[in-house]
Amino acid sequence: MNGEPDTSSAGELLAETTRRHLQGWRIPDEIPLNPDTAIIPLRPDPDMVRTASRVLHTLLVRTCPDTVIVIGSRTVGGPRPALVETGSLPTALGPVEIDRGRAARIHASLRDAIEVFPSAEFASLAPDSGFETIPVLLQVLAPGCRILPILLPEADSDISSAQFGGLIAEIFSKDNVVVVAALELASATPGPVGSPLPRDELRVRDAELIRPLLALDQKETARIAMAGGVSAPRVLIAALAHAHARGASAGHLIEYVRSGGQTAEEPWTGRAGIIF
Repeated sequence: MNGEPDTSSAGELLAETTRRHLQGWRIPDEIPLNPDTAIIPLRPDPDMVRTASRVLHTLLVRTCPDTVIVIGSRTVGGPRPALVETGSLPTALGPVEIDRGRAARIHASLRDAIEVFPSAEFASLAPDSGFETIPVLLQVLAPGCRILPILLPEADSDISSAQFGGLIAEIFSKDNVVVVAALELASATPGPVGSPLPRDELRVRDAELIRPLLALDQKETARIAMAGGVSAPRVLIAALAHAHARGASAGHLIEYVRSGGQTAEEPWTGRAGIIF
């Protein structure tokens, strides 16, 4: 393999880890039928896989969607949202097909306000993000379900994040689709550089964000998110706007955990899995 990482083995391990995290786990009774929006963590570590697996499993079982629209953060390239309109995303378990028809509907609605990329180039717009783990999870949890990946820029462009979330809800108001936002809570390192926050203070900050998020308070959630409360604030704002436009009344916290910080360099990273 010329020194290249064995992505097939990594994907198979991720798939097996996903199955293991769902053994003996049951969906909480308070989760309603037909939720349409979820927030999951993104990085491919054990905590991420457990939380993301359980949230996605809950969303897919309760809704049985045709397509999962996954929104992440665009960290490379231009100032507009990025969309994959054709092709598929490869995984160790086989390709996950792009929903071409619904991608075309988004493109037709936004026209020049969104950029379209082939699937082969999409990963280069968000390198080292862990975005490639989501198609693997879908293959395990809902084989045959299609995906529609979108990356939002780190700064609003022709369309704001809240407008984008509302537009997705409007376009697919009668469709059997769900939106999944991929992001993490704020992190800090325990080392001497950068005046890191103590663990307890980080948890307090997490609670200050999660509380209005679960209450669908868009203004307060956006304020805290933009002040550094999450890794991708505009992704969170778009997801909350989508949930609100689709008529959600409250969010449900499936799992919350903070991990890491065992060395001076390792960050304390927060993960939250939420369904609306």
